[in-house]
Amino acid sequence: MKSPTAQCQGGPRNPIIRLIAYFVAWKLLLLGVALLSPGPGYDTSTGLLQYMDASSPNHRCSTNYLGPLAGKLVRWDGIYYTQIARRGYSFEQEWAFGWGHTRALSLVSRRAAGSSMAAIDAIAATGIIIAHACHLFSVLAMYQLTLSVWSEVAFQKLRNFAFLSATLHIISPAGLFLSAPYAESPFALLNFAGLYFYSQSYRQHLLKPTLLSACLMLSSGCTFGVATMFRGNGLLSGTVFVYDALETLSVLLRTISTSITHCEVANAVQRLAITGLSGLLMACIALFPQYVAYTELCLEAPSNMTRRPWCDSTIPSIYAWVQKEYWGVGFLRYWTISNQPLFLIATPMLIVIYLSGKWAWEGEHTRTRLTRVVDTEHEGGLTIQCDTIRGSPLDHAILRRFAVSQIILGLLAFTTYHVQIITRLSSGYPVWYWWLASLIISGNDANLWGWRFNIPRWITRWMVVYAFIQGALFASFLPPA
Repeated sequence: MKSPTAQCQGGPRNPIIRLIAYFVAWKLLLLGVALLSPGPGYDTSTGLLQYMDASSPNHRCSTNYLGPLAGKLVRWDGIYYTQIARRGYSFEQEWAFGWGHTRALSLVSRRAAGSSMAAIDAIAATGIIIAHACHLFSVLAMYQLTLSVWSEVAFQKLRNFAFLSATLHIISPAGLFLSAPYAESPFALLNFAGLYFYSQSYRQHLLKPTLLSACLMLSSGCTFGVATMFRGNGLLSGTVFVYDALETLSVLLRTISTSITHCEVANAVQRLAITGLSGLLMACIALFPQYVAYTELCLEAPSNMTRRPWCDSTIPSIYAWVQKEYWGVGFLRYWTISNQPLFLIATPMLIVIYLSGKWAWEGEHTRTRLTRVVDTEHEGGLTIQCDTIRGSPLDHAILRRFAVSQIILGLLAFTTYHVQIITRLSSGYPVWYWWLASLIISGNDANLWGWRFNIPRWITRWMVVYAFIQGALFASFLPPA
């Protein structure tokens, strides 16, 4: 029989297995809520999908073929994603939905069906499976990303922190959106992967600039570009390259007034070139869907079709046009009396983004006491030993870069986006998970405008309660979405 020391030393045993177990348990609870939610809601669009599928050679006549679970998960944007995946982009407003995600759904479902056009039920099932798989892998990616970013800390002390951060991603307030055929799960996986490549490249370059560090940086740019094809807010992840470029330029400018070695100058120039190339690679991949839309609707449009106004814009972006024209996205356009309840719903997440961004930017994690509780045998009983983990200046440098995109996301959600979607958009950004995990482990309260709160307890309660309530409303086709 293993001693308590062997069982408890260094954090959770088999963290990957335990994360998978927690993931499965959480998903079963959420899916149970969805199945038990009442009726089709006020919108019956999901039930009409089968009739839109009549032209498919795989069409089935059963009016309940989607099944109870798929019928509860193909809601709101999920209807657009599955329909676009089946027959392509037919209407201009549909270009608001990630080209990368719809193409992935179409490709995988067609390959699985062995047909040039998959049935709507196959696409729905594919979307649900992809969502669950990507969410699980994003949980594991979050665990590895935490180990990478905080690698200055001894590994055994870090495992609890990484485990807790990944567990918080499991119960993300995005809730059932991470199980439905939405783009949130694939985006989270891709964004975490891109940040992992970047953090590895950054550390490798500081140690010694090599071909590996350059390849990792280019890989991060490629991954961020693909993530942007799934969700437009992925473009914000490119701020790490902007931050790097500005910092490197400041180093080069210092050569004018200070003595700096030729080796340091060469490294800075090399870093600037790789950073610029990575950003360019990301932009090319991210803008490819815009090129496809411009080619189809502007350059190769039928002669009898009225030329769309966005085709003649200085920057002809169908995504920007559709968001503004059809979905009411724009600076302060969502600030109406009728939308005030939605701002209230988004307030907890906006506060979390603000506090965690401030924590990362100001380097408060370097002063945060992360306590590791270890059980050890002592005269037949158990004693408690405490250790501390402190973020290093290198951790701070990486976290500041990661915090920029999250802070900008919060500002855009508050001023420009449909504010309620911040609860699901935030699921793909790691900084706030780390902030919350540090508060939980340290047991410290947070200071909010002069008031002290036991923030971790209230936030975790809110995450769980909101996920269940939101899941029941989503499955019943009720807002907010």
